[in-house]
Amino acid sequence: MPISQSEHRASPDFAAFACAVHVDAVIEYCRGQFPRNCGVCEHRYECFEDFLGDTVPLGRPQVYDELELIQSEQLIGTLSMVQCACGTSLAVRCGDIRSRGYLDLLAALARDVERTGLSVSEILQLMRQEIHARCGIRSSGVRVRVCSIMRSR
Repeated sequence: MPISQSEHRASPDFAAFACAVHVDAVIEYCRGQFPRNCGVCEHRYECFEDFLGDTVPLGRPQVYDELELIQSEQLIGTLSMVQCACGTSLAVRCGDIRSRGYLDLLAALARDVERTGLSVSEILQLMRQEIHARCGIRSSGVRVRVCSIMRSR
């Protein structure tokens, strides 16, 4: 189910979260997954910003790892689901599960859960909103900035 427009705005309080320092790294990691195509309609997303602007978020992002087990070698990762214009569900993985940065993000999420009483998915939703804002995506899904691929042409 697509999330409401009110859930899609950047939170001015997000800077107070421990995981806020990881937003730029998550954006850069996600940018590395593009260009890519929808597997059904073959719509091409040239860059992460295109992906954000041309899709509709589905639910909240999810961490599929136990925060208490962040030292485990069996980490799965964090996924954010979106819907292509054709109706296909697409996922973007946010974070390299082998990196120290991902483990630091998980630890920051655990601290934020403890400090705020919010769930991990609620905090990740705030992070998604911040990512959209930093990538120039308005709550309506309209891009206010062009992706770096387009600027270089």
